[in-house]
Amino acid sequence: MVPLNSSVVSVDHHRARDRARHARLFNGVVNFSVYGSADSFYYGIYFTKVKLGTPPKEFNLQIDTGSELTWVSSKSCPSCPRSSRFGIELSHYDVAASSTSKVIPCSDKSCTAITLGDATRCSIDGQYCGYVMKYMDESTTSGFYVADTFHFESVSSSSNTLNASAGILFGIYFTKVKLGTPPKEFNLQIDTGSELTWVSSKSCPSCPRSSRFGIELSHYDVAASSTSKVIPCSDKSCTAITLGDATRCSIDGQYCGYVMKYMDESTTSGFYVADTFHFESVSSSSNTLNASAGILFGDSTYRSGMLAETETAVDGIFGFGKQKLSVLSQLYYKGITPRVFSHCLKGGGTGGGVFVLGEVSAPGMVYTPLVPWQPHYSVHLESIAVNGRPLPVDPQTFIPSTDYATVLDTRTTFSYFVPEAYNLFISAVNNAVSKFGTPRIYYGFQCYAISSRLFPPVSLNFAGGVSLGLKPEEYLFLSNDGSMWCVGFQKVPGQTILGDLVLKDKIFVYDLVQQRIGWVKYDCSSSVNISVPSDDFFYQKQSSSGSSSRGLLVHLLPVAIVTVFFSV
Repeated sequence: MVPLNSSVVSVDHHRARDRARHARLFNGVVNFSVYGSADSFYYGIYFTKVKLGTPPKEFNLQIDTGSELTWVSSKSCPSCPRSSRFGIELSHYDVAASSTSKVIPCSDKSCTAITLGDATRCSIDGQYCGYVMKYMDESTTSGFYVADTFHFESVSSSSNTLNASAGILFGIYFTKVKLGTPPKEFNLQIDTGSELTWVSSKSCPSCPRSSRFGIELSHYDVAASSTSKVIPCSDKSCTAITLGDATRCSIDGQYCGYVMKYMDESTTSGFYVADTFHFESVSSSSNTLNASAGILFGDSTYRSGMLAETETAVDGIFGFGKQKLSVLSQLYYKGITPRVFSHCLKGGGTGGGVFVLGEVSAPGMVYTPLVPWQPHYSVHLESIAVNGRPLPVDPQTFIPSTDYATVLDTRTTFSYFVPEAYNLFISAVNNAVSKFGTPRIYYGFQCYAISSRLFPPVSLNFAGGVSLGLKPEEYLFLSNDGSMWCVGFQKVPGQTILGDLVLKDKIFVYDLVQQRIGWVKYDCSSSVNISVPSDDFFYQKQSSSGSSSRGLLVHLLPVAIVTVFFSV
């Protein structure tokens, strides 16, 4: 991802956002950095950093695979150590200082459900749910159970610990969309990994009112649009929605509602609304006509977790997944667009790009088949090569199962390999550059204080005999102070995910008609050729927030809807 002006988003936040994203895609994986060692100084212990409470407070916790209870020292503990010869600052949990804490009473069902034998007890007055843990070395800890917020982000380090508050310039890509009558503009992040489009509602108290991106946030007012329709439960479009638990009817059975709860506990909920989506129709004679179509989307009356943060707040999500609720599918079934879309995410300092409902053609385009049974845009990665040498990864590692394949996801910032491939990949990169510099760990990423020109080229080889070649700048990112180049891949058990860092500066075509994905390297600030069989195409022209206005150059070929990406 790339910066736009002075908007700074921490790499911790992007890693946490990526984890949240992957939880939604693949039932969640969380990584923790490990400290300590087996040497005598550390007494053979390993620990990690964990953040608890609101505001978050950091604790150094020893990792114990032999017990199930997690506990931290209390502020009111007179026997708890106040210093450590490890040179780390010890923290003490203050239940009163966290706005999200809750001391568990004995009457709470979570207390009665705890099955730790003698480790669970109630206080003398029966008010608090307590515990006693006695270990094999006769060590003991006791206290009370508390529920509080656990933050899925940690500062990764080695002997070179970096400041946890340091920022790194990254961003997200979004587009401007007009909804309702009269039309109102919304900034929506385009998501190829989900089908539901939703926008913040005027009646949403938890939706962000400001964004660090410097964009003006909008809130949808169903009463202010003359073409809006709140979908009742009795409507056939409600019964046709197949989002599992994500679709429900209100308590009184009147409105068709949705709940999207993610594995990181982030949530959006609200009601389905039908309203007008506006774009511009540009005929082959270059005459501009207004055009519109009705679409079904979510009016979000509640957002929680990371979706409620102002750090990377936009007005909502523009869903372009494979399922029938996606904008792509809705417009296809109305006969407006084909089941093909394309994007070109521009890297460099200004970001931006283009998104086309239609097929963008360019010389050198190659295609690989979509994995048919996958709910996401998944392809079969067969092998990885570094500096022209294939990595000795077991071919079985990449064979698509009924659960996972290699996913292309525009809402993921970095990219991820399964551990078996990641370890070999990092080792190969290190072997290629180790004579020029020593690796350092920066927020969990492997980095080097050397020129990017010294890094090797990488090739991702896919089914159909096609490859996605990556120059160093296409898989590296620069540390916030500009002193190091970092490899923008992490490891995640069970899946491979290609995010914006790899997808940028290329045209990608998602062709659901021929069940394939194509790509070619491209200057995304240049004009694009659109190839779709029809008489007109639709063109939405926008300018970039925080940068000079610019139109989109398009060679006018028939039928597509074109939107401009913005990057912050």
